[in-house]
Amino acid sequence: MTRVVRGGNGRSIEIKHGHEHLAKRRHAHSWWSLNIVLAGATDTEIATQAIELGEGAFVWVPAYVSHLCSPRGAAPFEYLVLYGSPELELDPRLTSDSVIVGRLRSPLLARLRSLARSATEGDAAHLAAEVQRALRSAATETVADATRVDPAPAARAATTSRYQHYRATRATWGISPHEHRQALRIERAKRLLRQGLSVADTAAECEFHDQSHLVKTFRLLTGLTPSQYRDCRTFLQAK
Repeated sequence: MTRVVRGGNGRSIEIKHGHEHLAKRRHAHSWWSLNIVLAGATDTEIATQAIELGEGAFVWVPAYVSHLCSPRGAAPFEYLVLYGSPELELDPRLTSDSVIVGRLRSPLLARLRSLARSATEGDAAHLAAEVQRALRSAATETVADATRVDPAPAARAATTSRYQHYRATRATWGISPHEHRQALRIERAKRLLRQGLSVADTAAECEFHDQSHLVKTFRLLTGLTPSQYRDCRTFLQAK
């Protein structure tokens, strides 16, 4: 189950329970994301780094850094993802230039988990404030410099062959040129869907072959269908 809370000031929160609605391929976001494991454990790939995250651990992923979380086994898994904008600052230690991991203190983790499980409409700001509070006493560690997927199309002229272009892209961003293009197209699709555009029109605007192509790719990279993402009020909507 996935519940989505959206609010003003660039706040968007996804609360995921279980192993459904999870991305299956590496992806990148146009905003930074703070990913907190509320229960269970996950293996996380960020650019060319592999990180293990257990209960209470979190990872700060800057904008346009490719990543993928893969929960371990069939054990219960709960995950909270807070998406933000440059205007939403959580902690001065979390910068746009580094991938940072840390761990929340047990009492604060328990409180945050309880709030996430009982979140109702209008709780986006409250949840974000609780995350800020929990981060203040959390221990953090920089694990890598940010290696971003270039928001502009990669320049094929910088390489002398398609194979060299593939290798350079994979080595830099941890994804292939095709995956790079797909990630950027899905980020554009998200923006259009948030504006209320239909799935069919979004597919055309983002140059997918057809609506079903968008649906398949969107689900692989986000764990949700475009309609579920656009109509997040069917999960949980915040003012």
